[in-house]
Amino acid sequence: MKNLAILIMFGVSSVALSAEEYTIQTISAKKEVSITPAFEKKVQKSALPMRKKKEGECNIVTVGKYPTAKAASADLKKAREISKDAFVRTLERATPKVCEGKSDIHDAIEYYKHSPYHSFRPVALQYSKSDIHDAIE
Repeated sequence: MKNLAILIMFGVSSVALSAEEYTIQTISAKKEVSITPAFEKKVQKSALPMRKKKEGECNIVTVGKYPTAKAASADLKKAREISKDAFVRTLERATPKVCEGKSDIHDAIEYYKHSPYHSFRPVALQYSKSDIHDAIE
């Protein structure tokens, strides 16, 4: 009896700990206009509940809300009729790096803008006449 109580207790606690909800992401677009009325009509036809969300700079469209990933996978075939790239994901998640609005390239440009060792002027204009004369001799 004691073992049964422990087994039930661990079973209940694992369900409580894994209370994460899932959804199916159908599209992610930087510009909201990329989510066309034709796309929205496809979603309505599928009879899956649609949710638009802004994550950083990205506009995300998801369908459905499921208690488990397995339950979401059951509707994945329907979602792939809307968008072939649809996939199951958690309902709440951290903003993807792509949607943060700043990339490594932007960081590098900012670094070089303020670096004493680099100039965005054309190479020919970076040196004075005396520097060129000294280099020739």
